[in-house]
Amino acid sequence: MTPSLSVPATGHRAELAPLLAAAAAALGTPLTGERVIARYHLPYEVVLLDADVAGERQRLILADAPTGPLIARYPHDPALPELAELLDREGARLIAYRPTRRAVIALGSTAYAKLAAPARIARLIRAHDLLAAAGLPVAPLLERREGCVVMAKLAGTPLTTLLAAVGGSATYRQVHTLLDRLPDAATGLPRRRAWCERIATHAELAARLVPDARIESIADVVAAEVAAAAPGPLVPTHGDLYEANVLTDGRAITGLLDVDTLGPGYRIDDIACLLGHLAAVRRYRDEPAYRRSVDELFAAASADHDAQRLARRTAGILLTLVPGALRASRRERADQLDLADHRITTAATFARGGPAGDRHDRA
Repeated sequence: MTPSLSVPATGHRAELAPLLAAAAAALGTPLTGERVIARYHLPYEVVLLDADVAGERQRLILADAPTGPLIARYPHDPALPELAELLDREGARLIAYRPTRRAVIALGSTAYAKLAAPARIARLIRAHDLLAAAGLPVAPLLERREGCVVMAKLAGTPLTTLLAAVGGSATYRQVHTLLDRLPDAATGLPRRRAWCERIATHAELAARLVPDARIESIADVVAAEVAAAAPGPLVPTHGDLYEANVLTDGRAITGLLDVDTLGPGYRIDDIACLLGHLAAVRRYRDEPAYRRSVDELFAAASADHDAQRLARRTAGILLTLVPGALRASRRERADQLDLADHRITTAATFARGGPAGDRHDRA
């Protein structure tokens, strides 16, 4: 999934004092030895942490919800009531978890469960049914429940496998063909704002985490792009198209994942989302062959879309990915900051017009 807006755990105690106090009151005892596992800011403060509670090490969910503080012992997430039961199944393994919002669980080697708010799961089911009826390679749904679906595991590896095998132009053509196959009925689903249309929120968080003057200037470029004339007609879009959501066997696309964002949008935003994610990894900076393939994909897409507008929207995607570079416990701090700097630097390149524009600037 694109940005989860999690932040590093360092220096959390003062900032989280109200939630920690609420937890102590709810549990009837102070918390000690806290270690933040993950922290999220939108749409409200949510923290997953380990702490000593009355001499016992526990994992807790703390949320500053609109209805008041929510305190729960993991995995008993009150917003995801199926979580504990599914994790208790033989072979279950937690793949992704955003407390109070969503979770993905591997059920052995053949299936996955996805949990979210009932309305979001209902939309996911509707999207799956539309895509399956249109012959798109989506996972068969094995169980349908309120707030949960279980789906078969699709074979394949992320789109970067195809990119390495056939290059950027051929990869773009396959992605273009896949998007052309999205059913017209998807335009009848509710429209979800594109990532770039929420740039102010993402830029504010990025600037708070990584003070860098470039963030504001990039965000201004993206905001001006979004405020300009529509970049095309509203068409069926995936809504969160990046390499991990498109599976391949190395020769052709074999699967499409995370389709709950299916709906009306601008095709350019699907392509910008893909480009932004492909350019967000350090391989884009450090491996010339990989960078050439991504730049080739950008050039191929520019035959169908205004190159400047595509570049600016790609810059917006990169900016939304800056907070993800700083997730707690995954990397040393210096490594986190290096990745964040890469994403800001690459966003600045695309804000100037993309790879071709950057080469022109250096000439």
